[in-house]
Amino acid sequence: MTPLGPVAESVIRESVRGAADIVAPGVTPVRLPAWATAQMAEGFSRVVADHTAGVRLDLETAASVLELEVSLARYLSPDMAHHSARSVFAVTDDSGVLCEVATTAGSRVVEQSDRSVAVADGGIVTIQLELEPASEARRVQVWLPHNSAVTIHSLRADRPVEAHAPAGSRWVHHGSSISHCLDAHGPLGAWPVLAARSLGLELTDLGLAGNSMLDPYVARTIRDLPADLITLKVGINIVNGDSFTERTLVPALHGFIDTVREGHPEVPFVVMSPVWCGIHEDTAGPTSFDPITMMCSALGTGDLTLARTREIVERVARARAAADARLFVLDGRELLSARDASHLWDGLHPDHEGYAIMADRFVSLARSGEGPVATALGLARR
Repeated sequence: MTPLGPVAESVIRESVRGAADIVAPGVTPVRLPAWATAQMAEGFSRVVADHTAGVRLDLETAASVLELEVSLARYLSPDMAHHSARSVFAVTDDSGVLCEVATTAGSRVVEQSDRSVAVADGGIVTIQLELEPASEARRVQVWLPHNSAVTIHSLRADRPVEAHAPAGSRWVHHGSSISHCLDAHGPLGAWPVLAARSLGLELTDLGLAGNSMLDPYVARTIRDLPADLITLKVGINIVNGDSFTERTLVPALHGFIDTVREGHPEVPFVVMSPVWCGIHEDTAGPTSFDPITMMCSALGTGDLTLARTREIVERVARARAAADARLFVLDGRELLSARDASHLWDGLHPDHEGYAIMADRFVSLARSGEGPVATALGLARR
């Protein structure tokens, strides 16, 4: 057996894809930069921004063994016991999935009643990834857990490792938990990841559970990231948190689009309204979760229903599209509709199969040769 040798930290850093920044200690990829998280109102928002959903190491190697030493911080909450207690690492190459390794080790991040968080330290974890033997170097991607913050302390391999040169059109997507996909079985089950792998896109997934709120710091992050295609899926968190009235939602969405356009005036931009959610279609938020029945319900005391929110999002986006030939509008129900109600396991969040359905439909729209997604993707690839 060939002994494992260390990979230089500079190579690890150069190989990180899908992160907005890399911070200390070690190599810690984050999906929002430090200046953005400093503007957050509560600890939970930072927790989900630090999750490495869609983040991967893009490597060139003939190695058959990769060994990571990492620190993991996995979010747990009494009212979210359905979320997997495992952190899953996955390795892919051009032929498909080479291996998946799950661990329950690592630190636990527990939400307190005041929405602050406490961390129970779990120490450093060793993850060994065994790949198919290769006679020559090939592109290998190591996908980090979608439900955990990850610090990489070291990477060792039995053959030389280099960073793979960036390839493919760069897709930046922002959405809610339905884009973060915490209920997927692992990082490869998130619908943006499934779609990006199928379409050959270089994804940055800014799906932030509970936090698709048109926050200005997210708009500025997208503005400053390199992008060939931008998608925004907005609406469900606005209803969940009863965060806006019609009076405040309209200018907030305009402002978000304005900020993104400051950095990307010509990049194709698809604004997606919410997918279907029966409990909120005609009943306003906020949303309540029952940890006994494991079901969500609509309290109905808020301002906007999901149906009305969808109308507002699409109306604003269409008004913008009238003067912006590279801005497009997609009804979110084209990805998940009332006929898919059985895949909303708690009445709100898709299950693992539901995310696969969303990915399949997005890919089908992208390959259809017409419509907003296909047109936007065609422009992105020029």
